[in-house]
Amino acid sequence: MTSRRGTRIRVAALAAVCAAALLLSGCSTLFPPARPHSTTSKPTGEKVEPALQPFYSQVLHWQACAGGFQCADARAPMDWKDPGKASIKLALIRHVASGTPIGSLLVNPGVRAHRGSTS
Repeated sequence: MTSRRGTRIRVAALAAVCAAALLLSGCSTLFPPARPHSTTSKPTGEKVEPALQPFYSQVLHWQACAGGFQCADARAPMDWKDPGKASIKLALIRHVASGTPIGSLLVNPGVRAHRGSTS
């Protein structure tokens, strides 16, 4: 008779512990929610020559594009030594970091007459 009573107490205690663990698991998470990523890139505020200011003061507006990437356009001078002469529009693509950002990595996979992105 005492062994049945001891078994019932152990089962009840185990059930209570499991119920408490289940209730408390809703209070915390092992995986924090993802931080929202900005869809704009703001200028750094670097001091540059007045002729270069239009390029350094650009605000990039990132939009969703294929494969979970974000795309934006930026203008750059054709000749950094004579920026007032002509400029070119650059198609940019990025993939936002999934962890803690530690910096930016810029890659130029394209060559003349071949774009690195199709969007």
